[in-house]
Amino acid sequence: MEAVAHATMIYREDYLPKGKILVKIDFRNAFNSLRRDSLLHAAHLAIPEWYSFIHCAYANPSRLYWGSSVVIDSQEGVQQGDPVGPLLFSLTTMNLLTSCHCEFKVGYLDDLTVGDYPEVVAREILLLSDRASALGLHLNATKCEVISDFDLTGPIIVPHPLDKFRQIDSDLGIILGVPLSKGGALQNALADRIHSLEVSADRLKLLFSHDALLILKNSMSLPTLHHILRSFPCHGHPNLLLFDAKLRDSLSAVLNVSLDDGQWEQASLPVRDGGLGIRSAVQLAPSAFLASAAASAPLVTVMLSEAGSTNTDFGQASSLTAWTAGGGSDVKLILDPSVQRAWDAQIVNHVKSNLLASQKDDLSQARLRAVMSPHSGDWLHAFPITAVGLRLSDEEVRVAAGLRLGAMLCAPHSCRCSALVTALGHHGLSCRMSRGRHLRHNLINDIICKALVRAGIPSMREPPGLIVGSPLRPDGVTMIPWARGRRLTWDATTPDTLANSHLATTSTQPGGAATSAARLKTIKYGELAPTYTFVPVAVETLGSWDIGGLELMREIGRKLTARTGDQRETFFLFQRLSVAIQKGNAASVLGTLLKGDEDEV
Repeated sequence: MEAVAHATMIYREDYLPKGKILVKIDFRNAFNSLRRDSLLHAAHLAIPEWYSFIHCAYANPSRLYWGSSVVIDSQEGVQQGDPVGPLLFSLTTMNLLTSCHCEFKVGYLDDLTVGDYPEVVAREILLLSDRASALGLHLNATKCEVISDFDLTGPIIVPHPLDKFRQIDSDLGIILGVPLSKGGALQNALADRIHSLEVSADRLKLLFSHDALLILKNSMSLPTLHHILRSFPCHGHPNLLLFDAKLRDSLSAVLNVSLDDGQWEQASLPVRDGGLGIRSAVQLAPSAFLASAAASAPLVTVMLSEAGSTNTDFGQASSLTAWTAGGGSDVKLILDPSVQRAWDAQIVNHVKSNLLASQKDDLSQARLRAVMSPHSGDWLHAFPITAVGLRLSDEEVRVAAGLRLGAMLCAPHSCRCSALVTALGHHGLSCRMSRGRHLRHNLINDIICKALVRAGIPSMREPPGLIVGSPLRPDGVTMIPWARGRRLTWDATTPDTLANSHLATTSTQPGGAATSAARLKTIKYGELAPTYTFVPVAVETLGSWDIGGLELMREIGRKLTARTGDQRETFFLFQRLSVAIQKGNAASVLGTLLKGDEDEV
């Protein structure tokens, strides 16, 4: 689809000023009108190894039921929902394009576009219409469009059948949802996306924050614009700035968090790089187009070959300049130019470096390094499913996002331990009287124990008597050997990334507090080493893991996959643990606001 858009834009740029035109061809109810005998014939010629299967599905009419009494025989067209349907439709209609003698001809499913001088196009469309009728397809003249640089309704005599088609100025032309020029078409397309985002933002306010954040990240933000960004060089257009501004406002409303410029810049990074995955259109536009242009270049060359065009640069040079200005450092480092992430990685690394360089205090450095570490943002990928403990309340989402971005979470106040709590709200994460420490600890151990049981390894919590004569009890133990004939014992701990006692380490080394806590746990339970496999599970409040606990979770995930056959088990396990940490963090932060014997948050 992107290759069609790229090729059509180049043809429009090079040939429409020379008196040629583009015609978009539309068929009435195309997918439901295609003759099935033609479909079967095309399938037999192109994919004979599939023919028996396709014959079973399409040789006889299908029965469609409406209510309890109305039965309709489906005798034409491909079946709705058939995954092979688009392929069968394309195979059947491919001859319509290959037999056309226009110098430019492209198609995507039932959307066909041809280009040449008006007289040539008119002649070929008449022939194409006859060939399409033999397949059961009929032109819908009211939806066919003639795109040209001159007025065909003026002194020029419009050849039949173009006189019945809609006349579109080339500056307003659109192909497969992509504008063909930087004029009104692009302005209108981006304005439509901005309007859709505004409508969506108003409706997201009616949802719980967790649901709204997931929808905004995966559906209602950049994904609605991504096709245009990849298919047209939009960089530098003022509407992209406006789109980002609306996106920032919507994110702030969903999270109930005020975002300054630096926090928005961090939020627009991918989750794996410390952001919220709400990507900026301005930041991503050059990378998206350059990757698409590189991936589609061979196909575009073929599409333009009959027209004699050697131009394959429609915006690549200016996009490359914009990419370099945005932080792209070296094109030679991009091993596969067709991969968008390869282009985007240099921009993201540039933004990350700037964020780290702009933070002069140890607290901000520790926060940024922690949230940029692996698995710290797994909660952002979790679907809000209450039944499996993955739903976060509105306040839990606000605190989780605020801690990640360094936003203000509360008014300055005194904790019940008499310590001063700043507007950042960090004190509760390490306070000895924190109301969330036990919640977080219990949730993590419950998840680990249940995961082991699901993996077919019976386990129990807080087993007594493992160390003779000592009151020490690890958080859990397996009932059968884990490895080398030894049972597994583990003990979980969640040191605070932002605690004053850890800042010297965490501000320079992601996971430094977790590594230190794991070492202390190993010493504490050293007497278990001769008879048990002891693993400290140390994960910081902002999500950084010690390597030992990380490897244990991955091994449990592999055992779950071996048991269930689901390759996503490790991913789901880290999601559950990440959500549990956010629940505990929120309880700790909000708990400093309570006094006396109030119920825990």
